[in-house]
Amino acid sequence: MLPVPDTRELHIQLCKAEDEAVWEGAFVGHELNPLEREGEKKQLILERFQAEHPGFDFSGAEITGSAPDPRTFLRD
Repeated sequence: MLPVPDTRELHIQLCKAEDEAVWEGAFVGHELNPLEREGEKKQLILERFQAEHPGFDFSGAEITGSAPDPRTFLRD
């Protein structure tokens, strides 16, 4: 058994049931503000583009304006 460092930190890993869902916040009382939520939506859309088009590099791409809902954007 490895020794446990004497810290008062708790590490939690959370997984989304829906990959493209934008959470209000991970914990009650720690919700994202509207600007942070918009940034999360843009990041999720770019991640989806990268997954759907692995031959392209979207690392420098920017989405200008308001980002659409990543769960419904360009879905059949």
